[in-house]
Amino acid sequence: ELGRLLRKVATRWVFWAMLLAAGSYSPAVEYSTHVTSYLKEMVSDAGPAKGAFVCMQSSLCEGRYRGYVFSYLSALLVGSVLYDRATQLDRAFLVLGLLLVNVGCWLALALAEPDAPAAAWVKAVASDRTVRSLVAAWRRAAPSSARWVEAAPKPPLDAAQPLLALSGPAKTVLASVAGATIALPSSLPFALFSLDFGKEGAAVLSGLLSVVGSVAALSFLRSFPSILRARGWFGVHACLAAFSSLAALAMGAVMLADS
Repeated sequence: ELGRLLRKVATRWVFWAMLLAAGSYSPAVEYSTHVTSYLKEMVSDAGPAKGAFVCMQSSLCEGRYRGYVFSYLSALLVGSVLYDRATQLDRAFLVLGLLLVNVGCWLALALAEPDAPAAAWVKAVASDRTVRSLVAAWRRAAPSSARWVEAAPKPPLDAAQPLLALSGPAKTVLASVAGATIALPSSLPFALFSLDFGKEGAAVLSGLLSVVGSVAALSFLRSFPSILRARGWFGVHACLAAFSSLAALAMGAVMLADS
């Protein structure tokens, strides 16, 4: 029975396009795991959010993250209402438009960061051995930890510079818009398209989409420290722009073909 269902869904090109889209937008969704690190360490005139090792201990970074979460939830709620009331063609243009804006946000964020290894503490966190030594040092000298963070070495004057000069608030808005524009495309469209494969086929397809999305997200998260060490946040956002572009192509093809 399972083999028959798999053959049923695998013989339609829409199935493969949906798998490609799910594997492409999942890294952008899972980026929320590390967005607090970016909001804390982003290059801006005000400098990184200092005074704490994690984002929530900094009032500046906490405010940035609050805006990110608010925009994500608001876009999901408002988008669901608009999506339910729209025609199929309008839904296709809505989802495709959101994904194109998402690509633009990632590209702008990539160009707004230097193409260089990430900050020293980000690279340290990416190394398990260094994490263990930092934890031991934290326990031995907890009162001086805040001073250690604030005394992190500054980049040299000849360090790589971003191609696009943006302020901290502008980068925060772009990151929030990126999160908001991926909320709807990653939540509603494929849940409804799965029903076109029948009750049994919908369950199989939903499960396969979840597996492919999880594998893609875990692969991206596993590669995340290496990308930071090699290319910094420029590399991370450039990868997300590429993934979102693939998702826009695949999902746009599926939705426009069905409209």
